[in-house]
Parts: sequence; C-alpha cells; structure tokens
Amino acid sequence: MNLREGKNAITRADVQWIKGLRQAGEARKQGLFVAEGGKIVTTLLEAGLRPERLYVQAERMTPFYQPYSPTQLSLGEMQRLSGMDSAPAALGVFPIPSFAPRAVVDGVTLMLDGVQDPGNLGAIVRTAAWFGVREVICSTQCARIYTPKAVQGSMGALAYLPVRYTDLEDELTRWPAEIPIYAAVMGATTDYRQVTCTAPCAILLGSEGHGLNPNLLPRVQQQISIPLGPNGHGESLNVAAAAALLCGWAMR
Repeated sequence: MNLREGKNAITRADVQWIKGLRQAGEARKQGLFVAEGGKIVTTLLEAGLRPERLYVQAERMTPFYQPYSPTQLSLGEMQRLSGMDSAPAALGVFPIPSFAPRAVVDGVTLMLDGVQDPGNLGAIVRTAAWFGVREVICSTQCARIYTPKAVQGSMGALAYLPVRYTDLEDELTRWPAEIPIYAAVMGATTDYRQVTCTAPCAILLGSEGHGLNPNLLPRVQQQISIPLGPNGHGESLNVAAAAALLCGWAMR
C-alpha cells in the first residue's frame, strides 16, 4: 500500500497530468480518463478496469481498494487533484476500455446527433447500459464521453458498452436496409406507442436545441414522437429522458 501524505504527497506534475486528462483530446491521445467519486471508481473497478493510478482519501480507505495499490492522500491533497467542489473519496485514472465488435443484428443501437451537453450524454450512456443497448453511436458534434461531466453522468456505465464517434450520414448510408431506424422527431405525427418495435433496430435522437440534422431523415424508416401527457406542459423533453423512454420501448 502506498501511503503518501503531507507537503509532498503529490507533485505539480501529478496535478497537471490529471488536469490534462480532463480534456477530451489529451484523454484520447493517452488512452486514459479520470473518474472521481467512490461510487464511480468502485463501479469501474468491479467492471474489471485496472487503474493506471488510484488515489484514495486516507480517512475513507477500505479493504476493497487494497488490491489496486492506492496512493492514500489527505483531504487537502485530494482536493488539489480533484475537479469537484468537494474532495471525492477516490479518484482513479483508468484506461479507455476496448470492446469486441458486435454485429448490428445483435440488439438495439442508440444513435445520437449533436448531443452537446456532457451530463446528458453520460446519463444516456447510463440508461443504455441499463437496458442492454448494443452500442451508442455519436455524431462528431456530440460531447465527448471521457470528459469529467460525461463520466460523472454515466456513473461508470461507460465500462459496459462502446461509445463510438463517426459521421452519422455515412453511418446511415452503410446501415443494413433490413434493420429499421426509428428517429425521434418533434412534431412527428406517429406516437411511438403506436409502433411495434422489435430488435434488432436503431433509435436516433437529436439535441434538444436543434433536433436532428435534416440530412439524416431520408435514411430512417419511421419518424416517431413522444407526446405530451393528457395534462402535460413543456416545450420539449430532455434528451436523456427521451432516450430512457425509447430504450424501454425498444426492449419490451
């Protein structure tokens, strides 16, 4: 066990390294990402990810962390490393996970166009993992999943399914014609509950602010909507909430 406390427990280089990994480009370049919080770190460890570096507050050290050779830090040292308002119980630097390819005929694929809020993206990945989605495919305009807010929003679920970035127009051009794509479109006349959805299929969602790129719509089999409830109010539904409803619908 590595116990480092006091004035020189962590160096300026440690702080700068972890700060750099919070940027999407540097995380991708190094193949590493930062996860903060005891619950998220525990989820990632239980999923089988081996940390490149693990830091734990000395006061919150438990036997669970011991096999991973953690560096124990004081509250003040952990706060120096952390990007959170309050120092987390644990902070880990993990390798970006790799996944064996799965055929598109295997389950439900979730496609996201221009979802720029990292918290929403993380929540969508968390939901997708819950429902057993095969893969999340993001347009290049989406937020990056290995940035702090997205990692936090995923609650560690990014360890369980691949999140891939690509040009969605090209992706839909190559998509097998026999596997339907359902696009959630504000104002579409077909209530999603009126459609029988069976896997394999894909669900396509856009951002709350801009909706879907219109160039994608000719390549989808059906446009669907999520209607207001009988006494409902609101301009739009949060995209993470929409993803939860439609993933549940597709998995019936």
